[in-house]
Amino acid sequence: LEELPEAAREVIEYNPEKAKQLLAEAGYPDGFECELVFYSVTQVNRDRADMLQDMMADVGVDLKLNAMGDYGAYIGTMYSKRYDHMYMLNHGEGNPFLILRKSFLPKQAWNVPDWIDYDYEERVLTARAEIDEAKRNAALKELNIYPIEHCPYVILPTEDFYRYAWSWVGNFYGQGVIGAVNGSGGAARVWIDQERKKAMGY
Repeated sequence: LEELPEAAREVIEYNPEKAKQLLAEAGYPDGFECELVFYSVTQVNRDRADMLQDMMADVGVDLKLNAMGDYGAYIGTMYSKRYDHMYMLNHGEGNPFLILRKSFLPKQAWNVPDWIDYDYEERVLTARAEIDEAKRNAALKELNIYPIEHCPYVILPTEDFYRYAWSWVGNFYGQGVIGAVNGSGGAARVWIDQERKKAMGY
Protein backbone atom coordinates (compact mmCIF):
# COMPACT_ATOMS: atom_id res chain seq x y z
CA LEU A 1 0.00 0.00 0.00
CA GLU A 2 2.79 2.43 0.84
CA GLU A 3 4.16 2.05 -2.70
CA LEU A 4 0.91 3.16 -4.34
CA PRO A 5 0.58 6.69 -5.76
CA GLU A 6 -1.17 9.14 -3.46
CA ALA A 7 -4.37 9.11 -5.54
CA ALA A 8 -4.66 5.33 -5.15
CA ARG A 9 -3.83 5.36 -1.43
CA GLU A 10 -6.48 8.02 -0.85
CA VAL A 11 -9.16 5.73 -2.29
CA ILE A 12 -8.23 2.86 0.04
CA GLU A 13 -7.65 4.85 3.24
CA TYR A 14 -10.65 5.27 5.54
CA ASN A 15 -11.56 8.96 5.54
CA PRO A 16 -15.23 9.55 6.44
CA GLU A 17 -14.87 13.35 6.40
CA LYS A 18 -13.60 13.31 2.81
CA ALA A 19 -16.38 10.86 1.91
CA LYS A 20 -19.02 13.21 3.36
CA GLN A 21 -17.52 16.07 1.38
CA LEU A 22 -17.67 14.05 -1.84
CA LEU A 23 -21.27 13.02 -1.15
CA ALA A 24 -22.25 16.64 -0.61
CA GLU A 25 -20.53 17.67 -3.84
CA ALA A 26 -22.45 14.91 -5.64
CA GLY A 27 -25.76 16.27 -4.34
CA TYR A 28 -26.25 13.94 -1.35
CA PRO A 29 -25.42 16.06 1.72
CA ASP A 30 -27.69 13.87 3.88
CA GLY A 31 -26.52 10.60 2.36
CA PHE A 32 -28.85 8.06 0.75
CA GLU A 33 -30.22 4.54 1.12
CA CYS A 34 -28.98 1.56 -0.90
CA GLU A 35 -28.84 -2.23 -0.82
CA LEU A 36 -25.94 -4.68 -0.70
CA VAL A 37 -26.44 -8.21 -2.03
CA PHE A 38 -23.98 -10.69 -0.51
CA TYR A 39 -23.48 -14.43 -0.12
CA SER A 40 -24.20 -15.08 3.54
CA VAL A 41 -23.05 -18.69 4.02
CA THR A 42 -19.51 -17.82 5.07
CA GLN A 43 -18.77 -15.95 8.29
CA VAL A 44 -16.15 -13.76 6.62
CA ASN A 45 -18.76 -12.45 4.15
CA ARG A 46 -21.17 -11.66 6.98
CA ASP A 47 -18.38 -9.87 8.84
CA ARG A 48 -17.47 -7.85 5.73
CA ALA A 49 -21.10 -6.89 5.14
CA ASP A 50 -21.51 -5.75 8.76
CA MET A 51 -18.24 -3.80 8.59
CA LEU A 52 -19.27 -2.10 5.35
CA GLN A 53 -22.69 -1.25 6.77
CA ASP A 54 -21.07 0.41 9.82
CA MET A 55 -18.56 2.33 7.69
CA MET A 56 -21.29 3.55 5.32
CA ALA A 57 -23.39 4.68 8.29
CA ASP A 58 -20.46 6.87 9.37
CA VAL A 59 -20.93 8.97 6.23
CA GLY A 60 -24.75 8.96 6.22
CA VAL A 61 -25.38 6.06 3.84
CA ASP A 62 -28.10 3.67 5.05
CA LEU A 63 -26.92 0.32 3.70
CA LYS A 64 -29.58 -2.40 3.69
CA LEU A 65 -28.15 -5.94 3.69
CA ASN A 66 -29.67 -8.52 1.35
CA ALA A 67 -28.18 -11.79 2.59
CA MET A 68 -28.48 -14.65 0.10
CA GLY A 69 -27.77 -18.17 1.36
CA ASP A 70 -28.41 -20.02 -1.89
CA TYR A 71 -25.36 -19.83 -4.16
CA GLY A 72 -27.37 -20.43 -7.33
CA ALA A 73 -29.65 -17.48 -6.58
CA TYR A 74 -26.69 -15.34 -5.53
CA ILE A 75 -24.57 -15.98 -8.62
CA GLY A 76 -27.67 -15.81 -10.85
CA THR A 77 -28.27 -12.31 -9.49
CA MET A 78 -24.78 -11.35 -10.64
CA TYR A 79 -25.02 -12.91 -14.10
CA SER A 80 -28.41 -11.36 -14.81
CA LYS A 81 -27.49 -8.00 -13.22
CA ARG A 82 -30.55 -8.16 -10.97
CA TYR A 83 -29.09 -5.97 -8.23
CA ASP A 84 -29.98 -2.31 -7.92
CA HIS A 85 -27.00 -0.90 -6.07
CA MET A 86 -24.18 -3.01 -4.64
CA TYR A 87 -23.11 -6.64 -5.02
CA MET A 88 -20.31 -8.11 -2.94
CA LEU A 89 -18.09 -10.81 -4.38
CA ASN A 90 -14.65 -12.30 -4.08
CA HIS A 91 -12.44 -12.63 -7.12
CA GLY A 92 -10.46 -15.84 -7.35
CA GLU A 93 -6.81 -15.95 -8.18
CA GLY A 94 -5.50 -16.20 -11.73
CA ASN A 95 -2.94 -14.77 -14.07
CA PRO A 96 -2.90 -10.94 -14.22
CA PHE A 97 -4.59 -10.71 -17.61
CA LEU A 98 -7.43 -12.98 -16.53
CA ILE A 99 -8.08 -10.89 -13.42
CA LEU A 100 -7.91 -7.56 -15.28
CA ARG A 101 -10.12 -8.81 -18.11
CA LYS A 102 -12.91 -10.28 -16.00
CA SER A 103 -12.87 -7.47 -13.43
CA PHE A 104 -12.59 -4.34 -15.55
CA LEU A 105 -13.28 -4.92 -19.24
CA PRO A 106 -16.69 -4.42 -20.90
CA LYS A 107 -19.08 -7.33 -21.50
CA GLN A 108 -17.61 -9.41 -18.67
CA ALA A 109 -20.06 -11.13 -16.31
CA TRP A 110 -17.69 -10.62 -13.36
CA ASN A 111 -17.36 -6.87 -14.05
CA VAL A 112 -20.01 -6.27 -11.39
CA PRO A 113 -20.07 -2.43 -11.55
CA ASP A 114 -20.26 -2.61 -15.38
CA TRP A 115 -17.25 -0.29 -15.44
CA ILE A 116 -16.44 0.76 -19.00
CA ASP A 117 -13.23 2.53 -19.93
CA TYR A 118 -12.34 1.87 -23.57
CA ASP A 119 -8.90 3.45 -23.27
CA TYR A 120 -8.16 1.11 -20.38
CA GLU A 121 -9.44 -1.87 -22.39
CA GLU A 122 -7.07 -0.98 -25.25
CA ARG A 123 -4.16 -0.71 -22.82
CA VAL A 124 -4.92 -4.16 -21.36
CA LEU A 125 -5.05 -5.74 -24.82
CA THR A 126 -1.84 -3.98 -25.85
CA ALA A 127 -0.05 -5.24 -22.73
CA ARG A 128 -1.32 -8.74 -23.39
CA ALA A 129 0.32 -8.69 -26.82
CA GLU A 130 3.64 -7.37 -25.48
CA ILE A 131 6.36 -10.05 -25.80
CA ASP A 132 9.03 -8.16 -23.84
CA GLU A 133 8.59 -9.39 -20.26
CA ALA A 134 10.00 -6.25 -18.59
CA LYS A 135 7.74 -3.96 -20.63
CA ARG A 136 4.76 -6.24 -20.00
CA ASN A 137 5.33 -6.27 -16.24
CA ALA A 138 5.67 -2.49 -16.13
CA ALA A 139 2.41 -2.16 -18.06
CA LEU A 140 0.69 -4.63 -15.72
CA LYS A 141 1.72 -2.59 -12.68
CA GLU A 142 0.16 0.54 -14.16
CA LEU A 143 -2.93 -1.41 -15.23
CA ASN A 144 -3.44 -2.60 -11.65
CA ILE A 145 -3.11 0.88 -10.17
CA TYR A 146 -5.39 2.70 -12.63
CA PRO A 147 -8.68 1.03 -11.51
CA ILE A 148 -7.85 1.64 -7.86
CA GLU A 149 -7.50 5.37 -8.58
CA HIS A 150 -10.82 5.41 -10.47
CA CYS A 151 -12.62 3.32 -7.84
CA PRO A 152 -15.23 1.21 -9.67
CA TYR A 153 -15.23 -1.09 -6.62
CA VAL A 154 -15.23 -0.62 -2.86
CA ILE A 155 -12.06 -2.54 -2.02
CA LEU A 156 -12.46 -4.65 1.12
CA PRO A 157 -9.95 -6.62 3.18
CA THR A 158 -9.35 -10.16 2.05
CA GLU A 159 -8.20 -13.31 3.75
CA ASP A 160 -5.29 -15.63 2.98
CA PHE A 161 -5.98 -19.01 1.41
CA TYR A 162 -3.87 -22.10 1.84
CA ARG A 163 -3.96 -25.29 -0.20
CA TYR A 164 -2.90 -28.63 1.15
CA ALA A 165 -2.07 -31.68 -0.91
CA TRP A 166 -1.96 -35.31 0.16
CA SER A 167 1.41 -36.30 -1.25
CA TRP A 168 0.64 -39.99 -0.85
CA VAL A 169 -2.52 -39.81 -2.98
CA GLY A 170 -1.74 -40.32 -6.65
CA ASN A 171 -2.75 -37.60 -9.12
CA PHE A 172 -4.07 -35.26 -6.39
CA TYR A 173 -2.52 -31.81 -6.41
CA GLY A 174 -4.58 -29.87 -3.87
CA GLN A 175 -8.16 -28.70 -3.72
CA GLY A 176 -9.34 -25.20 -2.85
CA VAL A 177 -13.09 -25.53 -3.17
CA ILE A 178 -15.40 -28.09 -4.73
CA GLY A 179 -17.66 -27.28 -7.65
CA ALA A 180 -17.73 -23.49 -7.49
CA VAL A 181 -14.25 -22.28 -8.44
CA ASN A 182 -11.49 -23.79 -10.48
CA GLY A 183 -8.24 -22.43 -9.08
CA SER A 184 -6.56 -22.78 -12.46
CA GLY A 185 -8.78 -20.03 -13.85
CA GLY A 186 -10.88 -22.37 -15.98
CA ALA A 187 -14.22 -22.00 -14.22
CA ALA A 188 -17.23 -22.50 -16.46
CA ARG A 189 -19.61 -19.60 -17.06
CA VAL A 190 -23.35 -20.16 -17.32
CA TRP A 191 -25.67 -17.42 -18.51
CA ILE A 192 -28.94 -17.30 -16.58
CA ASP A 193 -30.52 -14.46 -18.54
CA GLN A 194 -30.30 -15.16 -22.26
CA GLU A 195 -31.73 -11.76 -23.19
CA ARG A 196 -28.99 -10.06 -21.16
CA LYS A 197 -26.46 -12.26 -22.93
CA LYS A 198 -27.72 -11.13 -26.35
CA ALA A 199 -27.86 -7.47 -25.26
CA MET A 200 -24.21 -7.63 -24.17
CA GLY A 201 -23.18 -9.02 -27.56
CA TYR A 202 -22.32 -12.61 -26.67
